Amino acid sequence: MNSDNKIGYIEAICIVVIVTITSVLLNEPKIILKNTGSAAIINVIYITILAFLLAYLIYALFKNFKNSDILDIGEYLAGKKLKVLLGIIFIGLILFYASIILRNIGENLKIIYFQNANISYLLLLFVLPVAIVNFLGFKSVIKCNLIMVPIILIAITIIFIFTAPDFTYQRMFPILGNGLGSIFLQGSSSLVLFTGVAYLYFLMPYLKEKKDFKKISLISVGICAYSAIISVISLLFIFPFVIPGNESVPIYLATREISFGSFIERTDILFILIWILTIFTNLSVAIAFVVQIFKKITNISDSKSIVFCFCSILFAISLTYNDLLQLDFAENTVFLYAFFALGLVFSLGVLIFANIKHKRQNKNIAKKEGVV
Repeated sequence: MNSDNKIGYIEAICIVVIVTITSVLLNEPKIILKNTGSAAIINVIYITILAFLLAYLIYALFKNFKNSDILDIGEYLAGKKLKVLLGIIFIGLILFYASIILRNIGENLKIIYFQNANISYLLLLFVLPVAIVNFLGFKSVIKCNLIMVPIILIAITIIFIFTAPDFTYQRMFPILGNGLGSIFLQGSSSLVLFTGVAYLYFLMPYLKEKKDFKKISLISVGICAYSAIISVISLLFIFPFVIPGNESVPIYLATREISFGSFIERTDILFILIWILTIFTNLSVAIAFVVQIFKKITNISDSKSIVFCFCSILFAISLTYNDLLQLDFAENTVFLYAFFALGLVFSLGVLIFANIKHKRQNKNIAKKEGVV
């Protein structure tokens, strides 16, 4: 690992957090409200507990591999073929999810401000800056992310504070919403809100201090949970369960409820600016890790040469969605199943079996030393 790419624990936390913040700013709170109704807050608390358990499990499984990411562990378990397979899986997952985010922001900007604009031009406005900042290097991306995460957390907090006077607390009843099944069974799918936890698979080699990994895992989930809970509370107590109008970004609608008298009336414009910068940062982080993963499984020396290649692929995938219905299906069905099957079950299986192999090898070494 290049020493120039080493990061501190705060930078690492921000990498995990930016993915969840992006989901919060787009559609995930709306989906949670739709599925669980007035029990949305309970559902977020439930998936937060699951996310903490998942983060701690990942931390525990990396204890024996303190200088490795999941690609190295895959190679240790079953050779280079598994390493390459894992690399392809995560490149696919990251690009797929990034394309959904990119198209989502494009469609929403078109609905809100640019009804007559060509969607491809709107998408290019994001892809080109993402390519440029990644061309400047991995550390440039990390520094941008470190600046943006606190800003958007402050913005979400401000939305919560200034919409609180308009809360209708009766909307939390019935307390169990659509029933226990919607909270704890179907509601488990809301764990996709914490997709950023998957970046923990790759952070270990980048850390300046390996001992910070546990702190990073748990604090990042805590911050993600904070942003999700206050966003869901704001939406639940402001709007009915069906978000009004054609606009598909409920947090944006919440900002339109805020006014600072005659001095600042269009607070939603400030939010849109922060929202755009957040999406840009998220996409930059996604491309940065795609490039790093590809570099690792192919052993290429110059990663800058492939930045524009992956940005072009991202742009091309985002153009394949014909309409919002297809985009919704890609996000809430295809990616959901892919994330759980490959990003969680398969990947955790690799880590578990690698730990079993490590334990057996240590036993064999201990036996041999005992014989000697």
